[in-house]
Amino acid sequence: MKKKYNLSVLLFARYDDFYSNLYYEYLKKNFLTVHVIWSKKIGEKIKISKIKKKNYDYIFSYRSYFILSGKILNKAK
Repeated sequence: MKKKYNLSVLLFARYDDFYSNLYYEYLKKNFLTVHVIWSKKIGEKIKISKIKKKNYDYIFSYRSYFILSGKILNKAK
C-alpha cells in the first residue's frame, strides 16, 4: 500500500494509551517516516538522543506528558 504523504513525522504520545496507539497506527499508514517517543509519567524529561533525525516535516504531541521546548519545536520544517 502506497503512503499518502512522503513526509516525516515526530510523534510524542502517552505510553500504553489506547487512543495514542490508534493515532500512531493512523500516522504509520499515511506518512512515510514516523518516529514516536512515548511518555510514561508526569514530569518525565525528553532525551534529545531519542530524536533520531535532524528535522521533521511535522511534530505532533498527543496525550503526552512532555513539555516541548523551543529547541525541539524548531526541528519542524
